[in-house]
This record gives sequence, structure tokens and C-alpha cells, in this order.
Amino acid sequence: MRLVKPWPDPYTVNPNGKYGNRKHPISGRVKKHRGLDVAYSGFIYAPADGEVVHKGAALNKRTGGGYTLIVKHAPDLYTVYYHLREPSELAVGAKVRTGEVLGHTGTTGASTGVHLHVETRSSRRWGTDFDPETVIDMSRSAADGATPVKSETPKLVEDGILGGKTWGAVQRMLQAEGHYKGRINGVPGKTTIKGLQQWLNGVV
Repeated sequence: MRLVKPWPDPYTVNPNGKYGNRKHPISGRVKKHRGLDVAYSGFIYAPADGEVVHKGAALNKRTGGGYTLIVKHAPDLYTVYYHLREPSELAVGAKVRTGEVLGHTGTTGASTGVHLHVETRSSRRWGTDFDPETVIDMSRSAADGATPVKSETPKLVEDGILGGKTWGAVQRMLQAEGHYKGRINGVPGKTTIKGLQQWLNGVV
């Protein structure tokens, strides 16, 4: 079974984001990278028809995969997505079609910036991974012909009140830019203000 890219063109796999041994960007140790990394901020699209079989959250900043999603496409073919911005809206058991939105890239867990991490496995179990480039057609994207996604930006009403909806929108924007690591709750705490200050100062 062949898959198409779960990300849109013209984004490509990072030079240090290939499958196989590499120097880990956080620990500095040579370690097997079990998937592909793509420097991309946006929606993740189903690379084939399938079924959601797992949703997880491992938010440790040194070891965790962040918000995670696993989709089964065939008895011996699963795709795994790490570091999602927030939990996928899809429930376990949900059927998906090629091009359907699975979630949004993020930087939760052990991540140094917003990106897509995608793995292919022969089962849902960790350690059954194999090189995604052996089954992904790099010339085709699942985003091609996908149903347009309505803007996820909350509709804000000019009412003179800097309320929770406004701050929630600010937090989502900061998180997408890699400046906010907290929970989207619409409360402007220290983490939100720090992220906003970094964004205003152009900190990368």
C-alpha cells in the first residue's frame, strides 16, 4: 500500500529529520530517529483512508512525544504523528478518508520548534517503525484536492473587553509560533505574557 504525504507542498523533509541515526537536537546523543521531520506549521492530512486507533499525551519536554495520534491504514501499516499543537478533534474509532484533517502541527513534548513528525509502523506498537520514505509517494500530497478547512481562528467581536476568547486566540497564535508552551485556557498568566513579549521582540 502506498501513502501520499500528510503535509502540503512545497514543504520537504528536514536535512536532519530523516529516518535513522542522528544527533538528537535536545540530548546531543546519537539516537535513532524513528520518523520524518518537516518544518511546517499547519494542518496534517490523512495520507490514506484509515481509522484512528490511539490518541495520547506525553508532554515531558525532554522525553515526551507531546499530543499524539495513530491511524491504522492496513493490517500492517500505521502512521503516527507526534508533537501536535493540541489533541486531535478525532475520536478513537473515527474513520478517516484521504485528505481529511487529522490535527495541527505543534511543538508539544520533546520538541525544539513547530514541526510535523510522522512515523510509519507495521503495528501500533512502539519499535515496529520503518522508513516512511519506502511507502510515501513524495511527489503527491494529501492536501491536494482536500476539502478546504474553515479558519479555526475564533470570531472575535469588538466589544471593548479583552476577555477569554481574545486571550485564547492570542495563546493559539503564540503556540503556533513556538512561543507558548502552556494550556489554551484564555487566562493571561506569566507564560502567556512571556510568550507575547518574545513574539513582540521577534525572538525565534
